[in-house]
Amino acid sequence: MKNVMYYWVIRRYNGSYTCIRSTISQDHTKLDFGTIAEAIKPSVEADPSLKVKSVIAEVQSKFNYMISYCKAWLIKQKAIEKIFGGCVGSFL
Repeated sequence: MKNVMYYWVIRRYNGSYTCIRSTISQDHTKLDFGTIAEAIKPSVEADPSLKVKSVIAEVQSKFNYMISYCKAWLIKQKAIEKIFGGCVGSFL
């Protein structure tokens, strides 16, 4: 008798990604700018002048994932935009 295994695959998900794993590998493809920005948003909202090095440390602490200074700066900017709105929105 032949063993047959059935499984299903999610090909597209339109909701926001919420990874709850405590450890994420360095090649984790779903840990994008938006996901990290959402995770650090409370810290940035509490202190908009949060240092980029603090963002790096927070990401390292929460996800056990090391990001570059440049990526951390961009993520902080994205979090600020999510909290306070973009440049165009601030003039309206």
